[in-house]
Amino acid sequence: MLFLASCCDHIAPMSAYASVIENSAQNPMSEEYRKALFAIVQLDGDMRSARSMSSTTTSASGDDAFKISAVRSVMFGTGRPQSALIRSDASVFLRTFDALSVPKSYRQSYMENNAFLVYYTGGYDGPGRPRMEEYVTDAEDMHAKQAALRNDAWAAVDVLVAELNYVTKADLTAMSPSDIAESWIVISSNLEEASKAVESFLNLVPQQFVKEARESVIASTNKS
Repeated sequence: MLFLASCCDHIAPMSAYASVIENSAQNPMSEEYRKALFAIVQLDGDMRSARSMSSTTTSASGDDAFKISAVRSVMFGTGRPQSALIRSDASVFLRTFDALSVPKSYRQSYMENNAFLVYYTGGYDGPGRPRMEEYVTDAEDMHAKQAALRNDAWAAVDVLVAELNYVTKADLTAMSPSDIAESWIVISSNLEEASKAVESFLNLVPQQFVKEARESVIASTNKS
């Protein structure tokens, strides 16, 4: 313990890394930012539409097959442009959200990559400085919130897409009522979770940019 503590006297303090961006999100004027925001807003709109259609769709028999078809037609339909994110892999999905997020600070990266050292030194960061775990900056708090919502969105979208692909391959007309009911539970619950996570994420983005992106999505949809 004494050895580890003495070693830390020679580690550059967190405050020494002033060049690390901690207090700003990605540049909202960049093409990457605008494309990412468009994709996320489009995904948000598709999920809102899918939830709305599935809640109002009824059939003579009252089964869940029509609701599943309604969600599938919105998320995977060819009648209008769908969000590319719904069919993207994890790396693309997460990077898209990261383009709008506050970057991880050096301190957060250091603590994650040196958890053993931080634990055994009690977060020691040099004489006269607060211990690493004693405070969180506003930027670090925002990064943590955005990352959590991004991860929640992906976890739900991943299950949602897998289940929609399953019912497509299995063919709803060949599935038993109980299997359809089980699939609908999976689809509806994950659609709701994903939609809430994406909506909450967008609430953390400057709203003037979200508004402009929504207008662009509507214009793009009307052209199709």
